[in-house]
Amino acid sequence: SGGGRITVRVAGQVHELHCFDISREMLKRARAATKEHNNVSFHLLSNPQLGPEFRERFDFLFAFDVFVHFNMKLVWEYFREISAALKPGGRAFLHTTNLAAPGGWENFCATEGGHPSDHYFLSPEIIDIFAARSGLRIIKRSEPDPADFYSNRDYLFVLGKNREERLSR
Repeated sequence: SGGGRITVRVAGQVHELHCFDISREMLKRARAATKEHNNVSFHLLSNPQLGPEFRERFDFLFAFDVFVHFNMKLVWEYFREISAALKPGGRAFLHTTNLAAPGGWENFCATEGGHPSDHYFLSPEIIDIFAARSGLRIIKRSEPDPADFYSNRDYLFVLGKNREERLSR
C-alpha cells in the first residue's frame, strides 16, 4: 500500500480494502490517509506470502510503484501469491519497469544500483512468462508511448485468473 497515495482514492470505491506492505511506517501512513474509511484493513508482510486466509479471496488486486523495487525472483514470488489470492475470474492491475521501453532503457543506463530506492528492470516478455507460469493471463497491456510518462518508461498490465481455474498447489 505504500503511504496510501492510491489507497485513499480506492477506499471509498470498494466494499473492503486490504493494504499490504513490508514497512510498518508505510502502513502507518496509509492508515492515517484512510482514517475516514472504516472498510480498510492493514497487514504487515515479513515475506512474499499473503497467508492462507487470503486464498481465492480477492476479486481485484493492484500493485502500483511496488514491483519496480523488487528483483525478478521476488516479483515471481508475488505473481504466485497473486494467483493464489485471486478468485476465479479475478483481476490484478500491476506496474513495473520496462527495459524495452525508451524511457525504461534510459533509466536503466542512468541507474548505478545497490540502493533500495533504485529500480529493478524487467521486460514484457518476462512478465508474459511469469503470468503463464502462475496460471494467469495478460488481459491488457501498455505499449511504449513517448507522449505518456508512464508508458514510455514502465509497463502497466492487467492479469486475469480464469473462472474455471481452481488453485491446486
